[in-house]
Amino acid sequence: RHLAVDLYLLRDGEPRAIELATSLPRYFGMHTAVFALPDTLTPDTRLLARVTASGRGAEQLDPQVASLAVTLTQGAAHARTITLAVGALGAMALGALVIWFVLKDRLFILYAVLFALQAVYILFLSGQGFDWPGMQATVPLGAHAWNVPAALSGAAACWFVREIADLRRSSPRVVVVFGWLAWLFIALAVANLAQLLGFGSVIAAVGNVVFLATALFTLVVVFLAWRRGNRAAGWFLIAWTLLETATIASALVLLVADGTQAEPLFYIGLPVSMVLAAILVALGVADRLREQRLALTDAERRAQTDPLTGVLNRASLLARLDA
Repeated sequence: RHLAVDLYLLRDGEPRAIELATSLPRYFGMHTAVFALPDTLTPDTRLLARVTASGRGAEQLDPQVASLAVTLTQGAAHARTITLAVGALGAMALGALVIWFVLKDRLFILYAVLFALQAVYILFLSGQGFDWPGMQATVPLGAHAWNVPAALSGAAACWFVREIADLRRSSPRVVVVFGWLAWLFIALAVANLAQLLGFGSVIAAVGNVVFLATALFTLVVVFLAWRRGNRAAGWFLIAWTLLETATIASALVLLVADGTQAEPLFYIGLPVSMVLAAILVALGVADRLREQRLALTDAERRAQTDPLTGVLNRASLLARLDA
């Protein structure tokens, strides 16, 4: 979005402009300018391109020749995948919010916030969000459009882990650590504004280190909680491993390969892993509610029966006789 490309066909010594067919969004806020070349081109035909740079930041210029039908079909498939993923994440977040109005458990609020932010993150990271109706005004935000939701979702994840792994009862010190990490992620979200002052590279480096360290720390903590018998933590462990594997794989492929080879991970691997993670975490939340219900039932049974004989105790007998 920092480069404006004009394409010209040189014919009879005169440049003739080729109209832009469409513009397809790409990940990291980039876009693909699609030009429909005439069928009369020959190997000797010369094409001229004028590239005008504007704004701040960088964007890759990667000229390619492909079938127009294939290009448009691929763009439609990318848009469809991101739309379905964002819709699924948004629906699950909304469902958790509705359940919270009934059960009043903070876990549902954190679940809704976490995956709503994940939906915003993948929407803008894929570039699709900038072209959605009514959202063109977000274009000047650039990388802030996905970096800020990513940092805030990290904070929500820290608070969510404390609840799903029941750390308040088993590991009070770890609860404090996750609390500080959550506020650190919020500070990173605010620090994105420092990019306007020329500290973008420093903030990005610090953010990457914090994300990686927190991801590894979370895996260890949740694994230990699962070993202690917390089944809900086990579901979260699977979801978190899946999500972090897709995220790290996408970053590594982008470092060692060109953008085209990384597209399947960004448009398929990452969105699908987010939706699967949301489903697995929802199963963990349901498992936690089941354990709470069983614990409540067991407590009621113990309160009404004699621990040695298993028959109703005196208080329970009198209550039933009075009834």
